[in-house]
Amino acid sequence: MLFGSPDALPRALPDWEKRLLILGEEGTRFEDRELPLVAVYVLGARCPSASPEVVAIPDQKQLLSLVGNTYATNLIDRDMRGAEFAVLSRLISSVPVRMVHASHDPGRLDEFCQVIRTDLESRNA
Repeated sequence: MLFGSPDALPRALPDWEKRLLILGEEGTRFEDRELPLVAVYVLGARCPSASPEVVAIPDQKQLLSLVGNTYATNLIDRDMRGAEFAVLSRLISSVPVRMVHASHDPGRLDEFCQVIRTDLESRNA
């Protein structure tokens, strides 16, 4: 959606659809200042025709929604998993965790970003 074609970015692995965006190349950059984390937005299912939206994740499901989005879980042992749960538990106790649903329509990307901005502004007001 951001680059006009799935083939605009290289594949992470030959048989994966995931793509790589290497920050610092091709005019991209990573933020170089420390900034406060004020919310976590979990990407939910895309909405075929509806407008993008942000919805609350019930408190009891926030931890699982974050665990479901961690990676390399086959490389961590029991102690590391416990540490991961502790970090994620501290995270959900300090910032809101919300789910955001995008539209299938790439033309609504600006609207998707605005929905997130509006949600953030309403929480920081």
